[in-house]
Amino acid sequence: MTARNTAKKPAQKTSAAQAAAKAADPVPTEPEKPAADPVPVSPAPEEVHPSPWSEVTVAAEGAPGLNLRPEKTTDGMPIGSLPNGMAILVGPDEDGWREVKGAGWVLSEFLA
Repeated sequence: MTARNTAKKPAQKTSAAQAAAKAADPVPTEPEKPAADPVPVSPAPEEVHPSPWSEVTVAAEGAPGLNLRPEKTTDGMPIGSLPNGMAILVGPDEDGWREVKGAGWVLSEFLA
């Protein structure tokens, strides 16, 4: 019978420098993905109602201005006069008359 060498081999020891180098070497990882931009949340749209008022200019050819009336009629006395070239806010046409915002009525044909 032959004698077998049953002696254990000594375990390999790592030096402190090898251990430090191994610890300093980072484990490769996937690059971080940038955070997605947040999705903007817009408020519910407000209902848009067109204004009934529009800006026009007094254009009474051959006269110094345009009579302002309390009602949609030429009967009765005017309550004032608007000079040619004056910008005014008026409502929609109603049978040839337009309401001047906060003032009275004028004939549509004399507006530009």
